[in-house]
Amino acid sequence: MRQRQIRKGGQVLRWHTTPPIRAQTVAEHSWGVAALCHELWPDCSRDLILAALYHDVPEGVTGDTPYTAKSRYPEVASALAIAESDLFFEIGIMDHALLSDKDKRRLKIADMVELCIFCKEEISRGNDNFYDPLDKGRSVVQELVLELQDETEELYTSITALIINWEMERGI
Repeated sequence: MRQRQIRKGGQVLRWHTTPPIRAQTVAEHSWGVAALCHELWPDCSRDLILAALYHDVPEGVTGDTPYTAKSRYPEVASALAIAESDLFFEIGIMDHALLSDKDKRRLKIADMVELCIFCKEEISRGNDNFYDPLDKGRSVVQELVLELQDETEELYTSITALIINWEMERGI
């Protein structure tokens, strides 16, 4: 049952309110977030990698509620946080809310960098609908990087190099 619930969460399609040219599943996104955690912080904790892999699994029940809805209606975000916490417990996987503050920020940074990469892919395909989420994602990354004061300069350099290399590989 646990594996079925994890796989169901991974099969959820993202971006239903901003239609992409190429669909992205939660599983693809989560793998990208985990890979970014390892790339940006090679010595990161096992808990951070697992949280990256599983952070959106509850969406198999709740669906992928857009960031815009959660930011516009904080009561929706609060209700979802409670539901997700219950679902993490029910499924038997670690709730990323239990990570250290530093790892929570790292997870959010990797989550947003992965979002930015996907947005850039969509823009390179001619999908102009992804400029707004890209701009928001970049802003969130900048804010979060500044909160990791002991890693700020090196982390910003790593993220910038990662995105520039990605763009060069794709001719963007």
